[in-house]
Amino acid sequence: MDDLAEAAECSRFALYCAFRTNYGLAPSDYQRLLRLRTARRLIAAGRPISQAAIDAGFADQADLTRWVRRCYGITPGMYFEWGQGSTGSSVAPVNVTKSVPSVKLSEVSSPM
Repeated sequence: MDDLAEAAECSRFALYCAFRTNYGLAPSDYQRLLRLRTARRLIAAGRPISQAAIDAGFADQADLTRWVRRCYGITPGMYFEWGQGSTGSSVAPVNVTKSVPSVKLSEVSSPM
């Protein structure tokens, strides 16, 4: 963020405020959403969840699981099962009220 603020010739705070005003979320939340999207694509492609977590930029599988639950109301394993067309359990995200504002429920079940 320091490099970006320097390139924009403004303070980190001014950059943060401008980003939040224009995009409706903090830069760190936006980065997390990009990481979640990457992880979802990797999991849907069949990558092991632990490897998808690392490849997407999360600290570990637990970190990925924490954020997937928080944003989508499901676990990465559930997402993987949906991607594989599993009919073993009918799991649907029920509580997505804790999600980051720009995340849509349709992103969870849509094909990558």
